[in-house]
Amino acid sequence: MNRPERDGTDVSNGDDSLSIPATSGGGGATRYLVARLALVLSLSLLNVACSGGPMSGDIGCGPQMGGVPCPPNRSEPHTSQSIPAITAASSTAVTARGPGSKATTASLLGGAAIPECFGQRRDMQLSHECPYTSVTVTDAAAQTHPLSFLIDYGSPASSIDDVGTSNLGPDSSATCARDGGACVPHSTGTSCKFRNFNFFGDWGNVCFLQWDYSKITTDPPVTAQAGIVGADLLVTSVFTLDYANRAIFQSRSGDFCDDSVLQEAGMEALSTRGFFSGDERSLYHLRRVSSTASPAELVPNVPTVTLRVGPIDAVAQLDSGFGDSIDRHSININKPLFDKLVAAGVRLEAVGQATTLASCKGADSVQEYAVSPTTDVGLTTVNGGLLKFTHARFWLKTSSAESHSCKGIATWDAAAAQLGNSFMVDSGMVVYDPMGSRVWISKNGASAW
Repeated sequence: MNRPERDGTDVSNGDDSLSIPATSGGGGATRYLVARLALVLSLSLLNVACSGGPMSGDIGCGPQMGGVPCPPNRSEPHTSQSIPAITAASSTAVTARGPGSKATTASLLGGAAIPECFGQRRDMQLSHECPYTSVTVTDAAAQTHPLSFLIDYGSPASSIDDVGTSNLGPDSSATCARDGGACVPHSTGTSCKFRNFNFFGDWGNVCFLQWDYSKITTDPPVTAQAGIVGADLLVTSVFTLDYANRAIFQSRSGDFCDDSVLQEAGMEALSTRGFFSGDERSLYHLRRVSSTASPAELVPNVPTVTLRVGPIDAVAQLDSGFGDSIDRHSININKPLFDKLVAAGVRLEAVGQATTLASCKGADSVQEYAVSPTTDVGLTTVNGGLLKFTHARFWLKTSSAESHSCKGIATWDAAAAQLGNSFMVDSGMVVYDPMGSRVWISKNGASAW
């Protein structure tokens, strides 16, 4: 991975460019929590979201009332941030490595001890089942502020609340190349550098997309959502989200566990090849899945695995910011996947009436479908196995003419889907390994699907 040099105080992401694909609308507003809606008002229910910010996929970005639209799509290639030095002050140190190393402070589902090669540990909190952790940012007066950030693998770009963090005062003299100009503090949809971002260590001054999270409601102990740690930062290390024990771990790629350690701990590997990597040069071009993409565009660098529904395989994004805690095990699918399923004879029955949901432009149609219980549904493993779902709710997302420019899987030609965060919660633990282009999931936890 190409990484910029550090000057001791300032960490940029190369030329500060990040791919920030805008989004199209989301799932059924009256049925489940949708991750990136600050507020979605339906006729019968007000749903609170996990995120509310820009993202890579089809979950709605802007609220129907009181919010701002999604940002326009950005076509710059993804470039990763530098990795900060890990310090004992920033997290709990775990030093032992190798197959024989076992921690005793927490355990995986099924009683296996957490391997110490998982690395540094921080506490993780859940709100609407979505994962949050505490970070710090320094203001212009050198005062440090603790903030709650969502750990969102579905957002290619990290962002910060431009309303709730108005006291931080970004470095207005610094520029972020993705905007091509000077920082405009507290201007939603633009980028500024914020000082001394600390997340498993000090990243220095980091460019964040400014967004409005003021209408996001969180559950205690999570304080108001102040931002998102997106995939641009998360692809720099191996991170483990331990939902069962409310912890997040970070490990450098060279120090991370051998495959045998993970297998012994009851984990199963899923390939993310071409879609999720610590080296952007290994990402597929977006034209592989969308014929309307420009030649320079790459796929969003987010964890994308293979979903199997009956005889049909499709790419599927694992989105930790897609909060489906009301209607659990929700899967968004696009029209190409729906058509393939119908052509293959997979029985699909519409559930209820179609609804509309605001997207970054206009509104989109969303319809729930049920799949026959005799149809095998699950995620394929690197060994050709299938982690089966016993229950899943499918939502066909159809973009309107107005929202087509929002992009996302609803506009792709390839069969594609997005999995709600409840799948990851029920698995108990998920390891995101961008260096190996794999995601590891607890087999014991996946049995709850």
